[in-house]
Amino acid sequence: MKISQKKNNISEDSRTALKQFREKQILSNIKYHKIFIILLVIINIGLIGFIIFYKKKINELKTISNQYSSKIHTKDSTSSLTRSDIDKKFLNLIAQRQNCICRISYIFDNGEEFSKIKDLVYSFSEKYHGIQTNPETRRTFFIYSSVFDIEGFDTFIDRISYYDNLFIAFRTEDDKRFGIFYEEIIFPDEKTKEFKGNTTGIFIYSFENQKSYKFIGKKEKSLQITKNEILNFGDNEIIVKNEFYSNGCEINAPLKSFDLEGDDATIFTGKIGKFNAVDIEVYCFLEL
Repeated sequence: MKISQKKNNISEDSRTALKQFREKQILSNIKYHKIFIILLVIINIGLIGFIIFYKKKINELKTISNQYSSKIHTKDSTSSLTRSDIDKKFLNLIAQRQNCICRISYIFDNGEEFSKIKDLVYSFSEKYHGIQTNPETRRTFFIYSSVFDIEGFDTFIDRISYYDNLFIAFRTEDDKRFGIFYEEIIFPDEKTKEFKGNTTGIFIYSFENQKSYKFIGKKEKSLQITKNEILNFGDNEIIVKNEFYSNGCEINAPLKSFDLEGDDATIFTGKIGKFNAVDIEVYCFLEL
């Protein structure tokens, strides 16, 4: 039996077309691989950029954190020093008061303000009396506080009697602050416990502009302390009523008893007429 063999009947054109198809397929695969590699490169570049940006932000946050830590440390150190200074002042207050009562000022905002008033008072007193004082023997007594003491005439006159060189400080409901220095010793009447002054050793001070204004009124009208008005300076010009939290205070312009040097009287209380004092404190400056 004869076996017949089939001949390959694919034409030359078909072979050529098949070869071209395979070449295109290879080129297409190469192209896709290139695109994939380019995408990978772009993604890697993006990741590298993100890592660089992230590290930069981390470093910035660390720097800010270190700055805040430094500020907090500085504030802690300052607070520690302030607490230490306050403790010393409390000890000084205890040592200077026989009944060991400690009081906190609600009028003076800081030690610098108080030091300025103290220097002003001693400077005025030296000029008024013509006597030089010794800084080492100077003493300050916080003798009356409307926050800590019972309100009323009896308590007030008991606290300030037989003291001189008094600085009476006020804070109003509008947060205005002023003070009046009075050099004469408070000798109340034995029967009525009231007092009538007779001196020109007075000045009024504004915390607002940090200026003092001298007294130019009649000395017999310098100060009156009565059961109705626990303080009356000048010719009914600055008045603090008895039980002032309820009855209030007054400032009556023009302040003829004080040389305001052209300044307005509202520098003291922010208004003319009735005003409310939320704090009154009295300090005595002595040389022992």
